[in-house]
Formats: sequence, structure tokens, C-alpha cells
Amino acid sequence: MVKFEDQPKRGYSGIRTLETIASVFEDIQASSDLRQGEKNLRYLQLMNELGEDHGAMILNPTEADLKLPEVVLYRKVSQARVF
Repeated sequence: MVKFEDQPKRGYSGIRTLETIASVFEDIQASSDLRQGEKNLRYLQLMNELGEDHGAMILNPTEADLKLPEVVLYRKVSQARVF
């Protein structure tokens, strides 16, 4: 199970795979230790990571863009936030 804070100390490239980000997302969702505000903050951090490292934040996306795995995950994380 991947924890949000877990990052390799050596050889860390700075970019996590989509699979790793998805796993972290699932861990955050399943966590009963986090209040919703903390979950929202962590979701926002994942969204920023997806946008910066994987180009998932696309203004005016096309239908093809909406099917990209990084965009699908970005939207899933975004929709998990509760205000």
C-alpha cells in the first residue's frame, strides 16, 4: 500500500507514475484517519501533480483528451473533493 508521504529517498525522479498516483488516491479515499478538509488538500496536491508532471489539466479538452488516462484520473480525483 502506497502512502501519500512515501517517496523514495534515492533515485527519485520527481515524477510518480499514474499507477502510483491512483494508488495514493485510493489510499486517501479509504483513510478513516483523515478529515474531509485534509482529504481535499491531498486531492488538490494530486491534481497539481497530475497537471504539472503529466499534463492532465487541459483547458477546453476535446473528446479525445477526456479519454486520456491522466485526464480520467485527474477528473476522478477532482470529483472526489467535498466542499
